[in-house]
Amino acid sequence: MAAGMGPALGRYWAGIGPRPQKSGVGSALPFGRFPCFGAPGKIGADLLGATTGMHTHYDNLKISREAPPEVIRAAYKALSQKHHPDRNNGSPESHRNMTIINTAYEVLIDPVRRAQHDAWILAQEQAEKAAALHARAQARPAPAASSSSSASASAKRPGPAPRQASTQGAAKPKAAPAPGGGSGAGKVVVMIIAGVAIYAAFSTSSRAPDRAAPAPAWTPAASVPLPMRALPAAARELPLALPDPAPRYARRPTAPNGYPWPNRSGYVPGYPVLKTNGLSTLTIDNTRNDADVFLKVFSLNAGSKTPVRFAFIKAGASFEFAGIAPGDFDVRYMDLDTGRISRSEPFTLDETAEYNGTQYSKTTLTLYKVPNGNTRTREIGESEF
Repeated sequence: MAAGMGPALGRYWAGIGPRPQKSGVGSALPFGRFPCFGAPGKIGADLLGATTGMHTHYDNLKISREAPPEVIRAAYKALSQKHHPDRNNGSPESHRNMTIINTAYEVLIDPVRRAQHDAWILAQEQAEKAAALHARAQARPAPAASSSSSASASAKRPGPAPRQASTQGAAKPKAAPAPGGGSGAGKVVVMIIAGVAIYAAFSTSSRAPDRAAPAPAWTPAASVPLPMRALPAAARELPLALPDPAPRYARRPTAPNGYPWPNRSGYVPGYPVLKTNGLSTLTIDNTRNDADVFLKVFSLNAGSKTPVRFAFIKAGASFEFAGIAPGDFDVRYMDLDTGRISRSEPFTLDETAEYNGTQYSKTTLTLYKVPNGNTRTREIGESEF
């Protein structure tokens, strides 16, 4: 590595944390209508696209739910280059956009947090399907209940007594004949009257079903809900509740060894200072970062990885490690606001004896807010720190 040059390090250290539950984008989860562990905040139509009923981290990065890690990184890189504040005159909108992009990337690139987010999405979809089925059941009439009510009403309403009416109609002409048999005209009248009575009786009997009580008016089947269809077996096996979220990071007031953090950038008390008696220098530039970092310089010689320098570097400041012996190194640092740990690419510090002195390395590594379009750093676990 040329003297005075160094790789770009770091991530966008925006203040990102659990989000309040709210529909749209901007957190929660992590999640709300985002879950995101809640709901993500608004990032603009150009970044998020059309509004949907449920917004996820996948929507924020414009990728599918099956996207592999390389697609997630590529989408994050493209959106970071487009919405980075340095390319948008430092506008508040660009800062908000970068916060959302970073949050989505951090969740989806972490297998554990991504699994939690996927479980939340599935739970939301199951809840929406169940609600839709229940709503349809509430609005649908109950044909069986209406038919039984109509039949019951018809059975309870007494119908006409055709035989009794026929008998009464026939008895009337028997009492009509005059003494002595009457005239022929009188018999004709009696027969006509009897015929009319019989016709009326049978007509009344035949029309009785038509005069049955009308079917009751349609009413919603609220009292007889339609049974809900069972979910598929695969869906029933999915958890309806989110797993317990990972414990939130909280910045500690002291260094891991129990000593207080220095008031300004410098070595952390209580840690050794190794790989001395050299001439090379290593400067860590944290002026472009808005978070304090705890940084370790690791020696990679002889296949071992040993921390040889420990420093606290304040946000917006720089610190120089002087008198480092030659060898292969990398740096690993923790963002004290978020707890995220990153590692640089390996680099070499050289010392070469010449006729008029010794040529040595003077290297500067800058911690950027975003990877600046490269992949020179990557997040690591606490076990590697």
